Amino acid sequence: MTARDVAAGPPAAAPAGRELLLIDVWADVICPFCLLGDEQLRRAIEAEGLDDRVEVRIRRHSFELDPHAPTEARSSLDYLAAKMGTDRDTVAQREEKVRSAAQELGLGFTLDRPVANTLPVHRAVQHASREGRDHELFRAVQRAYFAGDLDPFDEDALVELASGLGLEERALRAALADPVSEQAVRTDEDAARQLGVNAVPFTVIAGRLGVPGAVGVDAFREALREGVALQEADGGVDPEAPDAESDS
Repeated sequence: MTARDVAAGPPAAAPAGRELLLIDVWADVICPFCLLGDEQLRRAIEAEGLDDRVEVRIRRHSFELDPHAPTEARSSLDYLAAKMGTDRDTVAQREEKVRSAAQELGLGFTLDRPVANTLPVHRAVQHASREGRDHELFRAVQRAYFAGDLDPFDEDALVELASGLGLEERALRAALADPVSEQAVRTDEDAARQLGVNAVPFTVIAGRLGVPGAVGVDAFREALREGVALQEADGGVDPEAPDAESDS
């Protein structure tokens, strides 16, 4: 099973004359380390000047940290305290450390956030992927969520944000109830299991190099350089790329 085998959607193509670099990311919207990893990756791409050299395309893949979470939102501090078998104060101290890391990256981070089942968000992102807008939507939802500006478990709020990005409201609402979008989520999660992914974020560069976690800007830069080199050595984007190996 290769990383390109498990990537969702039709084969991607770069504009004429531009090499394509595919980056596949498994993440969950409520995952704070996915927030950090996304910004670290963004900065690494910028620092490497990749946008000037290749067509970088980031594709989002679904991964539910708690697929059995209730659909009714509750306080993240209460949720994590119950899950970790501790109290709110202990969780708040842990979250404060993550907030400091987020602030160093210029990201908003609210300590106490609503938490519920993330399947609807993943379904919306799967719908957006049909228009190549999955990364844009996921990033917008996650950043607004952690900044305290969005309750993504409120369907109207989620749809309003997505509509503001140009996604058609009626089609999006239909996708939130469409079994096709849920099956796309399950396909991504099955693919993650086949790749041995059991935590997120998990990033696959060029279908060849797996990077687990929010590893930092410098480590992402190194991984990007290695992934690009592997792709160039293999002659470019290859649907028969070898299995992604973890860079750890």
